[in-house]
Amino acid sequence: MSSWFSRGPVKLTYVTLELEIGKIPEINAPKEVNVRKYDPETDAKTLAILHNETMNEFRDFAIMSPDLLNRVATVCSFIAEINGTPIGMGLCTVANTKKGRLGYIAEFGVIKQYRRKGIGFALLKNILTCFKAKGVEKVTCEVLDENELTLSILIDKLGFKEIERTTTGASGIPPSTFGQK
Repeated sequence: MSSWFSRGPVKLTYVTLELEIGKIPEINAPKEVNVRKYDPETDAKTLAILHNETMNEFRDFAIMSPDLLNRVATVCSFIAEINGTPIGMGLCTVANTKKGRLGYIAEFGVIKQYRRKGIGFALLKNILTCFKAKGVEKVTCEVLDENELTLSILIDKLGFKEIERTTTGASGIPPSTFGQK
């Protein structure tokens, strides 16, 4: 059985965003949020659960399993916690491409009751710092166009620029350059 499932084929539009690493604004994050580096040995189940809980409201939702996480690159991936309880995740990697060294945010989410409290900013601050340390020149991500809140935050507050829109019939797996190990 596959580790990815979808709610069936759908027509989806993704907005590809990009940010030059030198143009990252100052990010303030709440102090009560602990953001820690993802450890593939101990955190695969936690990250899969967080992904499934934070992404299940979107039309392109596909169930993630710990097994899948063991087969993908997870450089610069993080988990956010409050009082030891996992509440958010960023699944990210770094790749050398024709465009240069890119940091790619493949999956990113915060549990619904913790949204709009700065947890996403805390995660992003750590992800972007990691990308910078890894020599990334640009950060990229793809956001479902109906996810207006995320698009607004990334574009209006963090300075990401839209570089492309891609409409596709999808099986539930978003288009990406997310690296396999």
